[in-house]
Amino acid sequence: VGVSEARTSEAIAGHVTEFEAGIKPIGDAQVTTQAQQILQVDPEATVWQESPSLALLIWPAFKWLLVLLVAFFVVIANESSIEKKAGSRPSKDELALLNSPLPEVAKPLVTKGKQKPKLDNASKELMQQRANVVAKVKAWDGQSKYEIGMNLVLFAAFASLLLKLAELKGTCYTMSSQRLVIETGVISKSSWPVELHQLGNALIHKPLTLRLFGVSNLHVSGLMLKGLRNAELVRDLLRNAGQIQAQRTEKIRWR
Repeated sequence: VGVSEARTSEAIAGHVTEFEAGIKPIGDAQVTTQAQQILQVDPEATVWQESPSLALLIWPAFKWLLVLLVAFFVVIANESSIEKKAGSRPSKDELALLNSPLPEVAKPLVTKGKQKPKLDNASKELMQQRANVVAKVKAWDGQSKYEIGMNLVLFAAFASLLLKLAELKGTCYTMSSQRLVIETGVISKSSWPVELHQLGNALIHKPLTLRLFGVSNLHVSGLMLKGLRNAELVRDLLRNAGQIQAQRTEKIRWR
């Protein structure tokens, strides 16, 4: 019995040694040689791959253009209104006048309201000019707020279109003989695989802005593939490949 047990232990040790020898490292993980055989039994051939067309930027760009036009006309209208009431923008010379020293005889008039000294014509003219400049500066202060708002709208439009462009560039649709993979993201990537036999009827939507460039959106089973250049071909590929994969899955299920 002891001899038989020893031979059995030696046989088990031999099989374990053979198994360990068949393990190959792949990165940090390890798989046996059978893993590669499994992958080669039914390789997935890439059938179609595409990224959304940049024509999808047209409608967002058009909307932002309308917003910018409205903001621009508001700024221009407010500027025209101020010019009619207060005159043109204060010049550098007029602003320098505010910083110029007051005549000595005019200082009591400014510091003490009860004193009303007599001013010569030059002093009166200088005081009147300063008063006009002060009124003009106050009137044009409101216009600067409109211009800041215009710049903020312009920045928002640029940032929004830049993010949209990055979203389109970071999206990729890939269809193999078995599944559809939707990859999104620019800095961090997300991949969403969907088995073809799980997809149902497809709907092609062609907005006017996309029709002008021969681009369509494809809706299928809750998914939307945006900006496809040949949506009809993609729809037929999904349908036919899905039927083939469904038949294959059904055969495997009944083996």
